[in-house]
Amino acid sequence: MNEFGFRTGPRGVADGWYIYDKARLRAVGDVMIKIAYVVGGLPFGGVENWLFDVALRMKNSKTYLCKIFNVSGTGLKLPEFYAAGLDVINIDKNNSAASSHRLDTAFVLRKELKKYSSDIIHTMHNSGDYFGRISSVGMSKAVLTHIHNAKK
Repeated sequence: MNEFGFRTGPRGVADGWYIYDKARLRAVGDVMIKIAYVVGGLPFGGVENWLFDVALRMKNSKTYLCKIFNVSGTGLKLPEFYAAGLDVINIDKNNSAASSHRLDTAFVLRKELKKYSSDIIHTMHNSGDYFGRISSVGMSKAVLTHIHNAKK
């Protein structure tokens, strides 16, 4: 088990996503690992609840630092994230920003991701994955894709 209660396997793999292993972390010293979570929005449901729980646990961590990038800038759970003091950056203010033809959204997200300079970019939702991956091209960052419900 790691400090967040996730079951870990070899090299720090926890429930399907990569966490830096403790040996590598100790070798670097007391460096915070910065994770950028890119989501399409924060409406309701499994992804949002999972992200809220993980971000809340990381909030007081001495190992991980996270910031949530909300592509659409919308969501019923957004006030809950703010009330908990979680760091949320809204890329836009409406759902149309998450449309795949909106390359301006990718450029704004890229600017914010560069400013944050994370070690890991973890994308969720189809639009979060789409814009997170496009925005991170050439940034030499590890990008993890986390799609829960793939529509067929």
